[in-house]
Amino acid sequence: MLDFMRRKAQSTYIQAAILMIVLVFVFWGVGQSQKGGPNAIATVNEQSISAQQYQRVYSQTLGRYQEKFGGAIPAGLIESLNLKQQVLNQMIQELVMQQGAKEAGLIVGSDEVRKVIQGMEAFREEGIFKLDRYKKLLASSRMNTTDFENNVRNDLLHSKILAHLSRFARISDSELKERFAFDHDQLKLEYVALTADDFRASGPVAEQGLVPFFAARKQAYLTEPQVKLRYLTFLEEQAIPGRPLSEQGKDLAFQRANKAYEGIIQAGSLDKYATSAATQVQTTDYFTQTNPPKALAEQPVLLKTIFGLKKGELSSLLEIKGGYAIFFLDEVKDPQVPPLAEVRARVEKDFLDDQAQTRAKEAASGMLAQAKKEGSLAVAAEKSKSHVLTTSFFSRSQQETSDLPGPLAAQGLKLSAASPYPAEIIENGGTFYVLHFKESAPASEEVFASQKEALRKMLIQEKQQQVMSDWLAYLQGRAKITTDKKFME
Repeated sequence: MLDFMRRKAQSTYIQAAILMIVLVFVFWGVGQSQKGGPNAIATVNEQSISAQQYQRVYSQTLGRYQEKFGGAIPAGLIESLNLKQQVLNQMIQELVMQQGAKEAGLIVGSDEVRKVIQGMEAFREEGIFKLDRYKKLLASSRMNTTDFENNVRNDLLHSKILAHLSRFARISDSELKERFAFDHDQLKLEYVALTADDFRASGPVAEQGLVPFFAARKQAYLTEPQVKLRYLTFLEEQAIPGRPLSEQGKDLAFQRANKAYEGIIQAGSLDKYATSAATQVQTTDYFTQTNPPKALAEQPVLLKTIFGLKKGELSSLLEIKGGYAIFFLDEVKDPQVPPLAEVRARVEKDFLDDQAQTRAKEAASGMLAQAKKEGSLAVAAEKSKSHVLTTSFFSRSQQETSDLPGPLAAQGLKLSAASPYPAEIIENGGTFYVLHFKESAPASEEVFASQKEALRKMLIQEKQQQVMSDWLAYLQGRAKITTDKKFME
């Protein structure tokens, strides 16, 4: 029914009001707060938000989340969103705004609300507003007239507030020009890129260098945890390799497995049950999660569950390929630091990589210092026989045309003729860059003229939002707000 009304709505105000009904920011009844009393969970300058008002808004918000997720909200989502506090914060903000509007002389009269609602096509027949139709349509959408009219009133008030504050959201031509130049003025950079590969030494590495390196980074070479299992499997007897279990066969396998699980619990151990039931217990040697036995391979969810068990713990009934299984974690080998000899090849490679990175960084830092001293990146690069590259012209609005990585282009845009070098070298993806501002080009006047009014509209909207945000922050900062913390626990 809401969709029907939305399609019929002709008034901009009512379209927004109806939209508010299905958004999070719905504050039914907040505007009718009384002075704080025993039932108040929050007060704003002695106007209260009652528990009933809060619960109504919270239930509506929760219902929208349930609708969004098909009736079942994901576990933990409400807690992670801190939804209870969010709803209360929004209700407080709405009340602060209503009070601020009243103080500024911005009031929405009943006649204004009535006029807007009566002009809504959804409630008219043959061009005439029908009160019965109005009430029936709202009732069928689980709304009452008071709730709906309060939302219309709030929306009209929001519009008045925005119009009032828009007086402070003017954009001058100079501001337009400055913003356009910021986005579209172009520059060209020259740069040198030094990679670790350019400074990599060949092995072998001397022992006196490798031993302290390994000692400082032992945790990086920890072995994977290993487990040793005993388990029972319950497979479909007529299972065909490469084909899924039939539903009947799967049910039979589950029934056998479930009966065995109950037997294990009653017997007190997997081994005692297996002996009494003349069932063969399967075992594994120690294995890691990345190198499991063939029977458990390519089952990442199953392996994650197994490695989540503790020593001596029995798993629940777990689904495996071709049936079900019950696992008992027999032994665990915790991660250990291996002897250097066992991981020497890895340590040596890491040592050489680290040394290469250090040399590349030092060379780039030296080149930047030399370029600043000489006043020329080309001269500094020539001394180390490095190649200087040049970008094409690019701007903030088109950084990709620089062919530089995004973070690097962003740093380059901070350079200018007055400050042609960065304070330090820039590292990106293991490559060290020395940047230098080469030249700039102003934005096109023709493009500015063609985009001027669209840019003005965008900047006015940005400033309106900022003015509204600042105004609300000011009102909340001076408001006397109290909340019942126990209610929110």
